[in-house]
Amino acid sequence: MAKEMSKNTVSIGDIFAVSLPDGNYGAIRVADQIDNSYLIITTPYLGTEIPLIENELLGDILLQNRFFLQ
Repeated sequence: MAKEMSKNTVSIGDIFAVSLPDGNYGAIRVADQIDNSYLIITTPYLGTEIPLIENELLGDILLQNRFFLQ
């Protein structure tokens, strides 16, 4: 019996929480799909917990990131 492969689907507008090396979380959003590639937007969210989907920062785009955390 052949093992059925699981296919993860990603859709435009999906949001993913990302664990950062310093222990905080960031979030990215899928903006577009071109062939087999995805355009990803980095949101300005930075926090100690995974963001709730209602967080307004998830709808924004991080244009510049000029801070340093120790």
